[in-house]
Amino acid sequence: MTHTKTPWRVRRDEYPLNFGRFIVSSEGHEFLYLSAGNNDGLTDSVEEDEANAEFIVRACNSHEALVEACSDAVEYLRGNLHNFDILEILEAALDAAKG
Repeated sequence: MTHTKTPWRVRRDEYPLNFGRFIVSSEGHEFLYLSAGNNDGLTDSVEEDEANAEFIVRACNSHEALVEACSDAVEYLRGNLHNFDILEILEAALDAAKG
């Protein structure tokens, strides 16, 4: 199964008494809701929920480009550098990003 198509965006809850943020797909489907004050102890404020939603969207939207750039860097370094830790660091980061 694949994830929801990017780019994603953040949309504020339209109900006047709610302070949550929806993460919305490129097709306009709401698929994640973050809400402050829901007594789960995970966030302390509306501002923190907004920052979390923005971070999730930014990380997800940039993921594929970062994986591609790191893959290109690894291929370049394999052919041009020897005995440098940076190649192992990049490969480990790339493996983690790919899942």
